Amino acid sequence: CWATYSVASRPLLGRYAPTVLTAWAQIVGTVLYLPFTVPALLATPWARVSLLSWLLTVASAVVCLVLAYVIWYTGVQ
Repeated sequence: CWATYSVASRPLLGRYAPTVLTAWAQIVGTVLYLPFTVPALLATPWARVSLLSWLLTVASAVVCLVLAYVIWYTGVQ
């Protein structure tokens, strides 16, 4: 699946920058996952989530996901 996704994204990289394609991939992925995650999100006691957990989640999203996808798409381009 990952190889197909990478090959299919290559033509788009001729028209869009890796950062733009990364943003759209994340947006579409989020929309597709929402129907499956809403029940768990509504059941989560958000007040009990620590500040450290929030900081690590943001760091993971920025460094591991966004940066990795930008680097990946730059390589595919």
